[in-house]
Amino acid sequence: MVFELLLGLAIVTQDQIPLRAAPEEKAARHATLSQGDNLEVRGVKGDYLQVYDHRRERAGFIRVTQASRYALTSEEAPRLRAVVDFLQNQPGYEALGIGHVATFLKVAPEKEIDADMFEALGRMADRLAWRASRMSGANNAAAAKTVSEHMEVAATYGVMAYSIERDDKMTLCYDGKAWRRVLALPSRPEQKARAALSLTRHDCLASALTPGERLEVDLWRVNILEQVLQTDDSEGGLPEHLKSRLKIRAAGIWAGLAHQLARRPDRKSAEVLQAGQQAEAHLAGVDRKSLVDGDITAWHEATIRVGASRWSAQPQTLALPA
Repeated sequence: MVFELLLGLAIVTQDQIPLRAAPEEKAARHATLSQGDNLEVRGVKGDYLQVYDHRRERAGFIRVTQASRYALTSEEAPRLRAVVDFLQNQPGYEALGIGHVATFLKVAPEKEIDADMFEALGRMADRLAWRASRMSGANNAAAAKTVSEHMEVAATYGVMAYSIERDDKMTLCYDGKAWRRVLALPSRPEQKARAALSLTRHDCLASALTPGERLEVDLWRVNILEQVLQTDDSEGGLPEHLKSRLKIRAAGIWAGLAHQLARRPDRKSAEVLQAGQQAEAHLAGVDRKSLVDGDITAWHEATIRVGASRWSAQPQTLALPA
């Protein structure tokens, strides 16, 4: 039993957990742990686990009831997957879920690592970044501190976020590595659609991009969306509301591309015309009846973007002045 524990780990399941110097309530506190923290288990003393925290480089004790223990063997993979399946839809437990995903990827056989696990990781990372954005500038200091600690825990597992400042407002965005894995692995159409929508968000574009960098990023974004839409056309299976979201996003990006291509010194009329027509075609293909409340705003924004560059879809406007 002791040998098994030496090879095991524990994932802290609660916030504000004291890492104590001895297995007793009155012992000095070495550090304060957060949910999702990964600890090396070195033994058990009564109701306490003897652990080592590699992130803080501190040894100590926590109560057995404050963490979930796992052996570093492939037999733990089904148990970890079950926990991830539950936590991925539980707001406020993203750091804990991310910790379980990381442990699953460490112990699971390669054949069991699929798009489902990376989709769960992407969902939780997106939601954690959204929570952190909501806390930016909030008056609730305790809640903001908790979210900040969860972000630090996620970063130890390689789940990183970057900040976008626009109009005196700070937005945190997940870097999307898990969603890229979803697109690369065999996955269902719905999973590819959710990955594409997360990777192509308008509000996660850096405002400091040069015109050349912005053009490159937008071409990459629209290529992802077109690939998913083409896959659905050939295979089918996408719910109508997801298909509409993809078309709305693609319409907005194509409209922006038409504007950018038209402003280039070496502009090519055919490219500008194609971008403008693609924007109009995608917007016209949206089924208004399939839109839910959250999509109406995006649809109106897309209509403004397409309307502003509608001239680019007209061949007669592309002639150079005499």
